[in-house]
Amino acid sequence: MSRAGHVGGPTWEKSEGVMKHLGWLLAMATLVVAGLCLVGCEGLWKEAGKPSGLGLSGKTSQVTVVPLYADSTRVLGELRLWNDATNLYVQFCTQGALGWMLDKTHVAACSCAASLPHNGQDKPVYNRYRYKMVHHGSRSTYTAILAIHEGCGPGTTVCVAAHATVVDKTNRQYEDVWGGLNRLPGEKWACYATHVLE
Repeated sequence: MSRAGHVGGPTWEKSEGVMKHLGWLLAMATLVVAGLCLVGCEGLWKEAGKPSGLGLSGKTSQVTVVPLYADSTRVLGELRLWNDATNLYVQFCTQGALGWMLDKTHVAACSCAASLPHNGQDKPVYNRYRYKMVHHGSRSTYTAILAIHEGCGPGTTVCVAAHATVVDKTNRQYEDVWGGLNRLPGEKWACYATHVLE
């Protein structure tokens, strides 16, 4: 039996079904996008072999350079980020000529700053960062190598939290430094850097 006034085209029931289906698809797309932002650092990066003290040779992307801050204004070096087709390189460069050497380094990289390891109260916890190395004040430059996850291609912006403890052995002075221009909540000068994969 046909409805009065119905002349072909979709019925209300069909339109309502299509709307429910579109709503479901929209909800799923939202969850996928949110999941990309909320995925832990472990999900985006995998081991890339043994980290080393590589220089800039072999780079294929532009190099992002940001300060290494010992507080909100005092710079004790710089952080360099670049990538090739398979790896992200995070290089710490302290002012070795002024006596500052690397004692420990901690690196985490995620798709968004909210996913960087923290204590639940937005305070960054660098001891939970996946990439850690002890240097014992023996070097002024160190490069951590992180393998890029298959889901992160060119154009992807990554957030990199890079923390180091540096030491001036002459004066027996230790300082915490953070690399970046974007503030992390909690710490007075804790920050992170961003790099666009090429």
